[in-house]
Amino acid sequence: MNEGITLAQSDEINKYLGFRALFKNNATQVGLLPTFATRATIFESHLTDLEKAIISKNITSTGATIDKNLKKRAVAVYYEDKCQLTRNFAIDAGNNDLAKNINFTENSIFHLKDIEVYPQIVAINNTITPFLNDLVYKTYNITALTLSDGLALAADFRDYLHTNTNILHGKSVAGKSIDALLIPLRADNHSFNMQMTWHKKHANAFYLLYDEGNRINQTGNAITRLLGDVVEKGSGNLIPNAVITNNQLEKSVTADLSGHYSIEKFISGLYSYTITAPEFKPITVVLKSVSGESLTHNLELVAIYNKK
Repeated sequence: MNEGITLAQSDEINKYLGFRALFKNNATQVGLLPTFATRATIFESHLTDLEKAIISKNITSTGATIDKNLKKRAVAVYYEDKCQLTRNFAIDAGNNDLAKNINFTENSIFHLKDIEVYPQIVAINNTITPFLNDLVYKTYNITALTLSDGLALAADFRDYLHTNTNILHGKSVAGKSIDALLIPLRADNHSFNMQMTWHKKHANAFYLLYDEGNRINQTGNAITRLLGDVVEKGSGNLIPNAVITNNQLEKSVTADLSGHYSIEKFISGLYSYTITAPEFKPITVVLKSVSGESLTHNLELVAIYNKK
């Protein structure tokens, strides 16, 4: 790697190179799910672009246009599979209006006028949101947090249009340019993670190989995860927007609108977690995490009005 690339970037790039080898060696499994195969082809294109930039070493920028297009492409890449998965759901459910209204691809989003991107993403999110609680739609793993993350990408693009009036001339810092090229690869990775639910059911060995590659980075650090749902004790009702804080690491995450939370990338050991949510009594629990493993733990809160 050239000196402009950080260790974290190197780890991430090598993970994607591992994905390339895995997909090549398991072409049959990749081809079992057409949407996954399509994303794998897009992923290869994004990875090739990144490799070309690394090989050139002198990563240049023609200014704001490149940065703008990278941000716009990130939005387009992120939403393609969300739209197409929702369209598949609509077709299976016989909802022709939804199938028509959600039929967006990476190219169709990217070729929108710049000022149309953010309003269109808002419209897409509004189209999808009513189906988030549908039991069948939930199997597609698209959540309120998914839409929130996508909207943040669109807002970043919108804000860039509004605030970036300077043109960057000449060579840019290698690390910054590499990070920009990693954006679409991260979106590809996110798409693979979502679609692996299908592969887990139909090609378990391939899923396990992918999951292992996704959890371990090039420096050999296994990623430890704690995840689960925050629920009301007794009723089991999901509690959205609860805050889960690792007290030793002083690291917090917020549960999504479905009450789901996930904390990752920390070393194994005993940790105390404090969980808070409006109208619920805060609690503190102690949990043991093991390096490289995912611990699923649902957290129960008691409503303030509950005297028990």
